[in-house]
Amino acid sequence: MRIKKHLSLSSGLETATENGSLSVVKDALRLVDLDRLEKKVSREKGREGRLLWSPIQINKAFEERMDAAGWQEYTDNYFVCEDFDVNRAAALLPYHEQKAFIRAARLKPYRSNTQSDFLRDGMVIEMQLGKYTFPFYDIMIKNSILRRMGLVQCAIEIVPMKDLQAQMSSGPAYFEHVSDKFSKMHPDDLPRLPTLILGIC
Repeated sequence: MRIKKHLSLSSGLETATENGSLSVVKDALRLVDLDRLEKKVSREKGREGRLLWSPIQINKAFEERMDAAGWQEYTDNYFVCEDFDVNRAAALLPYHEQKAFIRAARLKPYRSNTQSDFLRDGMVIEMQLGKYTFPFYDIMIKNSILRRMGLVQCAIEIVPMKDLQAQMSSGPAYFEHVSDKFSKMHPDDLPRLPTLILGIC
């Protein structure tokens, strides 16, 4: 696999190049050979019987290459409640203090978590082969939270090009669609976190 196109937001390309993470991603993608991955027979309406690549298999192959390079999955566990201000304050506390903090505010705490594919040295990397809304959640919400917590200074989001997406099951997001949506946003609403969106094929 390889990178065909990219979209750099808030100097994402420069930051990812300088810290070396873009090179790691390129090397990992290069080692993923789509022709060696198992395809599955589609049961999706209008595509019955077609042999399609599985997003799960592609993600797994990429994950194995990233793991070999020393990059691991990151899970953030935390407690939430119904109150905006209490949630905002609790998020900055250590996990083991959040539950008591919420209860002290006379609210009910609920355990939750957020997962990122890879996080290391201030860099978060996500291969997003899920539904079309997921890249926007990653970039605009999840990564913003990680930035506020002081965990990341840059992000890379990886999505397929349309030509590849058309040969995959489950209809994931694709680069042309993601790029179009960000192009139509007001400049003030674009992510402040340096973000590099990669279109792969």
